[in-house]
Amino acid sequence: EAIEEKLTKEIATLNVHQIQYWPIFLLANNDHVGCAGLRPYKPQEKIHELGYHLRRQYWGMGLAEEAGRAVVNFAFENLGAKALFAGHHPQNLTSRRVLEK
Repeated sequence: EAIEEKLTKEIATLNVHQIQYWPIFLLANNDHVGCAGLRPYKPQEKIHELGYHLRRQYWGMGLAEEAGRAVVNFAFENLGAKALFAGHHPQNLTSRRVLEK
């Protein structure tokens, strides 16, 4: 029931705002490594939240940075975003460095 509710909410977000989180796969072997995408923050002002989540075994490979850049480009080039923001866990300094790039 909780999964169905979450999925329904995600589909509604996609339909209304044209944004979502997308799965990330390795090109070499098609392994699922995580996801990256956008959430509406102030959609009327075209401000969105950037996020990404990677499986631990894929940390340190530059995948978060690569996916983050793709999402940023999509937001500005395809959605006409005016601004993006993102946060990170205070103890996750690696994620902070990714966001600073």
